[in-house]
Amino acid sequence: MPQLVLRKELEQRLTSAGHQFEWSDIKQVLRALKQIEIEEGGARFMIRTQCKSHCDKIVQAVNVALPPAIKEVK
Repeated sequence: MPQLVLRKELEQRLTSAGHQFEWSDIKQVLRALKQIEIEEGGARFMIRTQCKSHCDKIVQAVNVALPPAIKEVK
């Protein structure tokens, strides 16, 4: 049940922002968004995959900021 509430809320926010996407497309786009940690020369980095398709519109609709594509972790 909580998943339906979250889905409905996301769809309402997207509609309010003027966007209409198929649920299967939303899931596919969000599943493709990944972040990994790598270590190179003693430094650690977080690397995020590229935001594809309408991913940016989805995260904006829920007021979430995407992390930078590459970020050094201390």
